[in-house]
Amino acid sequence: MRPGVSVSALLQGSSSAVAGPSMPTRSGRLFFLDAPGGTGKTFVLSAIQDFLRTRRKQVIAVATSAIGALLLDGGRTAHSVFKIVMCHRHCIDTVDRSPRDLMQTDRPFGGKFLVLAGDFRQILPVVPGGSRGQIVSACVKASPLYRERRFLRLTENMCLAALRADPAADVEALNFPEFLLSVGEGRLNGEQRPEWISLPQSIAFEYTIRNLCIKVFQGIRDNHADPAWLTKRVILTTKNRLLEEVNEVIGNMIPGPCRTYLSADKVENEDTNALIYPTEMLNTLTAGSALPDHKPKLKKGFIVMLLRNLDPATGHVNGARYVIENMTNKLLFLRVTTRSHQGNRLCLPRMPCGPGDDNFPIPGFTRTQLSIRTCFALTTNKAQGQSFGGRIGLDLRDHCFSHGQLYVALSRTTHPGNVTVLTRESNETTRNIVYPEVLQ
Repeated sequence: MRPGVSVSALLQGSSSAVAGPSMPTRSGRLFFLDAPGGTGKTFVLSAIQDFLRTRRKQVIAVATSAIGALLLDGGRTAHSVFKIVMCHRHCIDTVDRSPRDLMQTDRPFGGKFLVLAGDFRQILPVVPGGSRGQIVSACVKASPLYRERRFLRLTENMCLAALRADPAADVEALNFPEFLLSVGEGRLNGEQRPEWISLPQSIAFEYTIRNLCIKVFQGIRDNHADPAWLTKRVILTTKNRLLEEVNEVIGNMIPGPCRTYLSADKVENEDTNALIYPTEMLNTLTAGSALPDHKPKLKKGFIVMLLRNLDPATGHVNGARYVIENMTNKLLFLRVTTRSHQGNRLCLPRMPCGPGDDNFPIPGFTRTQLSIRTCFALTTNKAQGQSFGGRIGLDLRDHCFSHGQLYVALSRTTHPGNVTVLTRESNETTRNIVYPEVLQ
């Protein structure tokens, strides 16, 4: 925080209630900061941290994902503060019990203040095979502890405020934040098909995957050596199975030689299981985004994503994006492109990787491989919490299938002119699923 500037001056308008004079003094209070995209959630949380630390208070910043933790000073991965909407209700119950045990008290959260922040218009906790009721029940709002929270709201879109001050700003950009809120709250439902909406005319449409890639990454042959240019562009998909095709098309657009890195796959008790699980079958296994590919093809200049936490202090965490600077037969030399630790370097060897899923059909499976995936394209779930300043492509050949997916995808940018949509239909409609009971 800038010296001589009070937190009340920084947290203006609706934000001032968060850390101003009205902050209650009694212990054991839970706060929830409701903040749609662009309203300054990260800024407010950082200001609260600085405000309390200047008064010699201990502040622990944690997040439900490693990439979210990088946005907060001293942030670490845990299940509580940032992107709380994707957090299962059991996580907040655990956060309540642990401080009670440590402080030896029955007061909620051990008598400590807890600030949660998020946007319930976004994607909810993932419940494999779960019904709508099970997903809603897993939401943090279903926890009895949430009923005791003090509700705070950020309402002013800071990106929109900057646009209003620009006399050259166009009407479409000024109306885009309100359109996003309408999508997130389900206020744009069609008359004949309630869950289907028409997208604005300012959003471009393509009908082949190659045309989408060319539109989003136009000029890649001249700019493939510029990481800043590459990382401002991304294509978002609804499902993991669509990623490989998109990444392959864009990878072929980048000039230069390609290297193939083979993995070594094995299972426990290999001597007895070799006939049951032959190597050829193990090589075909995938586990969503948790497991690296058996045979990735890589080039210098590719954008890749790390699949495990290595060193959070220097930004080497699950979800961090890198550009490949150099390659050998056994090593990748990477440079961080994630904003908070941009420029840090990593020398990455092959390492043992597991599927990260207790329900994986083959127990004891291990793949020794470079723990990365090419990420010119990401799933919408993986993109939540990240912003991209350039062009965004949305692959909606498979329409959104859960609450908040379309809202998250569209809100990764601030201007509708930066969005290009790939769809199977020529009527330019798409599915938008919203659970109203979560927003109440």
